[in-house]
Amino acid sequence: MNFNPDLPLKSQSLDKKIIEIFREQADSLYDELKKNKNKIILVPAPRQMHHSHKIRKISEYNPFWYSDLYWNYYPNFRRDRTYKSLNRIINLNDMPFKKSKYKYDSIMREFIYKILIEGYYYKYSKTIPENLEFKEYFKK
Repeated sequence: MNFNPDLPLKSQSLDKKIIEIFREQADSLYDELKKNKNKIILVPAPRQMHHSHKIRKISEYNPFWYSDLYWNYYPNFRRDRTYKSLNRIINLNDMPFKKSKYKYDSIMREFIYKILIEGYYYKYSKTIPENLEFKEYFKK
């Protein structure tokens, strides 16, 4: 069985169980993205140049996978479009990549497929495991 990230899940004649695994992974990524966002706070500067001198410091981080997509693969990767794309995948309303409007659907389908086949590694450590049932279905 071949997987085409440019086509919607519904049009690929996949087993229902495989589609459900795919949707669950999309839902997990969506929740993680919703709960984790860079948060910048002001803290006292290590070298005070004036009264109440502060510097910015990050206190909460984006998910590793989102930062990876943003910095390494797609400059200016937009969070709002990622939410919409994941939501369309979860609800099986994802669209084919024919127009640039649905490029995010294609990117996220490919990314989720890769996670389910290989797992996701961040700094040489597996942070999201592969799905063996999904992997066996595609015989990878």
